[in-house]
Amino acid sequence: MKISNTHPLVGTWITDEEDSDAAFVIKVSRGHFVVTGFSQSTGEKFKITKHRRRL
Repeated sequence: MKISNTHPLVGTWITDEEDSDAAFVIKVSRGHFVVTGFSQSTGEKFKITKHRRRL
């Protein structure tokens, strides 16, 4: 099942936790989700590991 660019998870997600400035970007590439994350204050990119495909 291919995922559409209009899926509700697609976009930038920003935490509302006061002690965190993490942001995650969810995109679709070739019908699959691609997730990246970064610190809003420093721009440091997160290493995303141990993800699962579940549809």
